[in-house]
Amino acid sequence: MKGTLAVMVCACKLCIRSKEFQAALEKIPEQERKFWTNLYDDLNNVEQDRDYYKVVVDGSWPNADEVIAHHRAARNELEVIS
Repeated sequence: MKGTLAVMVCACKLCIRSKEFQAALEKIPEQERKFWTNLYDDLNNVEQDRDYYKVVVDGSWPNADEVIAHHRAARNELEVIS
């Protein structure tokens, strides 16, 4: 394939679900699409947060110790103020 750029298709869970959601969204009445799109976006945000916090807690995030120390310090400041 000299001189031709191969097209790569992502097969991650997010991309697959996004394609399925877009196909299903076309079948939903227009006035309901905003509700379902917002719900889908919220689901993705929650899953990304969960994945981020999981790697912070298990220590595989590059600056996991600093992130945890920062949140502990912020929590301690709130306890002092209360």
